[in-house]
Amino acid sequence: MFAGLSVALYTNHINPLDKIAEIILAILGSSLVIGAAGTLNNIYDRDIDSIMDRVKNRPTVTGAITLAQALWLGGGMSVLGLALLWLASPLAALFGFFGTVRLFSRVYNVVQAPHNLQHGNRKLERSDAATDWLGSHYIRF
Repeated sequence: MFAGLSVALYTNHINPLDKIAEIILAILGSSLVIGAAGTLNNIYDRDIDSIMDRVKNRPTVTGAITLAQALWLGGGMSVLGLALLWLASPLAALFGFFGTVRLFSRVYNVVQAPHNLQHGNRKLERSDAATDWLGSHYIRF
């Protein structure tokens, strides 16, 4: 985000101080949306994480945080992050929403594909269908 922001400011000859409010809103909003995606990833992967040594001690796996608490945390960060992005720019909020859904699903599928294929996990098919639909509609926005 910082690279894109810097290029946009430089290319359009905009002083960063003239857009400081939008910059702060975009940074905070993006941080919250990214954090929400991570939280939702932990919820989604509870079953797989419980059998993987590297991540079996995550709070959503151990029960240190309940499913309801994690959903409220992830949902709250999503809503607040998207609201801040909307205040920076409605287009930023749109990209934040669709980009997070698409990026999370694609990265998840690439990273998890060997595990999913080895263990017969059906989550791969569901998330892939959603991202393919979103990807085919990106061009219309």
